[in-house]
Amino acid sequence: PCLEVGDQYPYVMPYSRRLASDCIDVLGWADAHGYGCADYMDNFWCLDGAVGPDWNADWGSFADRAQVRSVDASEACCVCGRASMCIDIEDWHDSRGWTCAH
Repeated sequence: PCLEVGDQYPYVMPYSRRLASDCIDVLGWADAHGYGCADYMDNFWCLDGAVGPDWNADWGSFADRAQVRSVDASEACCVCGRASMCIDIEDWHDSRGWTCAH
C-alpha cells in the first residue's frame, strides 16, 4: 500500500529521523551488507540525494546492494534521494480492491 507515517505493514518498517525537508528515513533499513542510512551519510556514500564522493564504483549501484525484497538506499535514505514518505507495496490492494494508484 501507499503507507504513511504511523501505518503498519509487516514488510515495511516504521520511519525514523525527520530532516528539514520533512523526509524521513526508513527506520531499521539496511543494505545486503548491513549498512544503514546513517552509514551511507557518515561515509559519504550518498550526498544531496545522489551517489556520494566516497561510493566505490566497484560496489555497483544502490540496487545491487539492496537486500532481497527490499528497497535500496535511494528509496530508504533521505540523503540518498528518498523524496517521499510513501512506499508502494507491489500487488497490494485494500478490502475494496483498490491499489495506491486507484
